[in-house]
Amino acid sequence: MKKEDQVLVLVGNDKRGRAFLAQESQNYSVRFAIYAGSHSPKRVLSLLRKGSLSLSVVIKMTWAEMIRPYHKIPSLQKVQTNSDLLRLIEEDQINQVVLYRVGLIIRRKVLQTGATVYNIHCARLPEYGGLMALQRALDKKDYQQEATLHVVNEKVDDGETINTVPFLLDEKKSYKKNEDTAFEAGENLLRTFLCPYKITKE
Repeated sequence: MKKEDQVLVLVGNDKRGRAFLAQESQNYSVRFAIYAGSHSPKRVLSLLRKGSLSLSVVIKMTWAEMIRPYHKIPSLQKVQTNSDLLRLIEEDQINQVVLYRVGLIIRRKVLQTGATVYNIHCARLPEYGGLMALQRALDKKDYQQEATLHVVNEKVDDGETINTVPFLLDEKKSYKKNEDTAFEAGENLLRTFLCPYKITKE
């Protein structure tokens, strides 16, 4: 990564993502945007029907989200679709995109721009790609985990691993506390990625 890279960081609009934006978005000379894609009950119901989510995990995730504090964030560009992302890449001549807490499946038209797209997945890959990663790890008692920065390709959570930050799950702790541990590792991974773009305050 070079100083002259044009970097876009796309962060999810959940409370953990908003907390990161509130605390960090002013600290780096990169473009931040917020993912405003759908988390509608209809989509959740569809994932439940497909078996991609279980009702018990949806309840745990929903409760964890409800009890986290809400953060106000700066006014940021919203991205809902691949077309929105493509437009930002082209308008700002972006050549590095980093996704954190983003549920958008990146399509070929974005990958063909020449921009390198990275994703931060808060579990070890390839074993725990996709949805319900932490619950699957807990169910298997596979507590030694790592947040993973990987290159995005046309398969979900499949690209080359670039960097990792280890963390430890604990079956004695609540689902929320385990989730927060994983997200903290993911955020540390994002800070490491952004380190070359840190704004030095005089």
